Amino acid sequence: MHTLNSIRKRYWIPKGRAAVFHVVHKCYHCKRFTARPFRQPAQSQLPDFRLQATTMLFTNIGIDITGHLWVNRLKRYVLLVTDLVTRAVDLELLENMSTNEIFLAFRRIIARHAEPHFILSNNAPQFQRLEEMYTHDWTWKYNPKFLPWMAGTYKRMMALLKNALFRTFHGYAISDTLLRTALAEIAAMLNQRPLTYVSKALEDQPLTLNDFLRAQFCLLKENVSLTPTTPTAAQLVHLHKQSMEIINHFWSIWRSSYNTYVNREILINFRNK
Repeated sequence: MHTLNSIRKRYWIPKGRAAVFHVVHKCYHCKRFTARPFRQPAQSQLPDFRLQATTMLFTNIGIDITGHLWVNRLKRYVLLVTDLVTRAVDLELLENMSTNEIFLAFRRIIARHAEPHFILSNNAPQFQRLEEMYTHDWTWKYNPKFLPWMAGTYKRMMALLKNALFRTFHGYAISDTLLRTALAEIAAMLNQRPLTYVSKALEDQPLTLNDFLRAQFCLLKENVSLTPTTPTAAQLVHLHKQSMEIINHFWSIWRSSYNTYVNREILINFRNK
C-alpha cells in the first residue's frame, strides 16, 4: 500500500493495485524485507503399522546394520532392531555381513522376543535373500531405492544409535565377548528410558520399555568389592571396569544426542502451532 500511495501522489495508473503487486512480487530487494522464515511442514499421520495394538513387542520391527567397528583389528558389525510401536531396541553382534550371519542373528532376535509380522528395512541384498529363506506369513517392506530420507519411523533412532556406538567403541581394544556383553547392556539401558512423566516423588515410577519387556534392568555397581588375590580375580576386575567405562561413555554420548533431538522436535512443533 505504501508503494501504491506514493505513486498515486503523482500518477494515476489504471488497475494500479494489481500492477504494483506484480512488480513488488518480482522485486528481490522487497522480498528481503517481506519474506517470512521457512516453516517446517506439519507432520503427517502415523502409518498403520505404528498404531497396531500387539500383544508382544517386536511384532512390527525395523532392522538396519551399522558400518564396521574395529575390534582387535577385525571388522565387526551390529544388527539394530527396533520395535516400530514402542521404539524398544535390541542389538546383535555380527562377525561379517554375510547372509548366514545375519540369518542366525535374526533367529536369535526372534527367539528372545517374538516372531515378527511386519518388517521394515532397506534394499540390502542380504535382507532380500533373508526374506526368500523364510516362508513365514509376514510382510516385509523395503524402502524405495535412492531415498535415504524415507523410513524416518526408525531411521532417526538408528542414526542416534550408530553415532553413539561409533564414538563409544572407537579406539577400544576389546574382545568379541566383551563387545557382545556391552551391546546387551546398552540395549537394556536404552529400553530403561522413561516413556511417561518423571515425577519427583520416589513412589511414582515412570513407565519404561523394560516394563513391556517384563525385564528389570540395573547395572552392576561400579565400585565392585573385589580384592584381586589371583590372576583370575584381577582379570575379572579389569573386565568389569572396562565394561563399565564403555557403558558410561556410551550413555553420556547417547543422553546428549537424544536430549538435543527431543528438544529440537519440541521447538519445531511449538513453532508450527
